[in-house]
Amino acid sequence: MNKKIRIICVLLILVLAFSMTGCGIWGLFDEYDKPRTNHTLAQSVNMLKNSGVSVNTVDNATDSPMSISQVVEKFADSVVEINTIISANEGAAGSGVLFATNDTRYFVITNNHLVEDAVSINVTLTDGSGHVASLIGCDKKTDIAVVAISKVAIDTSKYKTVVVPSDNYKLRVGDTAIAIGNPLGELGGTVTAGIVSALERQVILEGQEMTLLQTDAAVNSGNSGGALFDAYGQLIGIVNSKAADVGIEGIGFAIPVKTAVSVACDLIINGKITTRPMIGVTILGFASVGQIDEFLNQYDWVEYFNYTDKAIGLYVYEVSNTASGLQVGDYIMSADGNNVRTQAELSNAINAHKVGYVLQLVVKRRGEIVNLSVTLIDGV
Repeated sequence: MNKKIRIICVLLILVLAFSMTGCGIWGLFDEYDKPRTNHTLAQSVNMLKNSGVSVNTVDNATDSPMSISQVVEKFADSVVEINTIISANEGAAGSGVLFATNDTRYFVITNNHLVEDAVSINVTLTDGSGHVASLIGCDKKTDIAVVAISKVAIDTSKYKTVVVPSDNYKLRVGDTAIAIGNPLGELGGTVTAGIVSALERQVILEGQEMTLLQTDAAVNSGNSGGALFDAYGQLIGIVNSKAADVGIEGIGFAIPVKTAVSVACDLIINGKITTRPMIGVTILGFASVGQIDEFLNQYDWVEYFNYTDKAIGLYVYEVSNTASGLQVGDYIMSADGNNVRTQAELSNAINAHKVGYVLQLVVKRRGEIVNLSVTLIDGV
């Protein structure tokens, strides 16, 4: 089956999964062996610089916001088309972003699902020139991959890498979102615009749960791997999916820039992901009592909810790391002194640290408050 069609089918399954779990877009299960980003943007960029690879960064977006046309004029050349050959009868088309460079090569961020099975990868620039690319590394769990092309015969004054924001830049719901990509694999350089609709959506895509930006900027198959910019021209995300079904419009998703940059830097330096801090449990997340009731219609978990009066938030469903001290049914109240009610909040508490860090959790267990010191383990 043509991979473009297969990707569209995956998106339909994504939407059906939302309906089947009754959780909307808010994910029900979180396995907590998904990838973590435990470097700041500055740390990731400095790691690359120490390896002789440069990234275009700014300390903060202090200039006046640009118009959409100004952003496009400045950064459209930084977004490329990617075409891959999977087999004699199968190929895929999508997008990529000129992310970093050294003396001889451009490093291009794209999606893992676009290139992971490819036997050949070709990058097309906005001048129409095609360039054979080599795969540097890919990571299925974040859907991030990096490929590289030679700078020979490329006008480096025209083709600049994108701007990565600083750690102190705070993206907000309602901020401008500008998508540039190659929709349908045939319409390279297409620009759509909207807003940032949500910052931390828990979405399951191709079996992997991800924390993604949501936008209403139109994206389609082929936009995968393309750029999502803000009004300052900063890269804020890498487009990777959309919700597509009858009656659904304006729901697209992008991998947040911090995740994309952290993973890309690791791939460029090491060719693979070298560490994934995790606590080693499966989490149930509930945003409403209604979701709990719906869950109870299918699973015999009444006793655990009796101890919490059906409090919304996070419950331990399964424990793979017995050394964590967590038990099935534990209701997680706080991490390192900060209340946690959503999967994203717990993810952020884990993301802030490296493997070996001792995370302080407070849980309610059968009506009793229990304090736990949980050492983060490596999920690679």
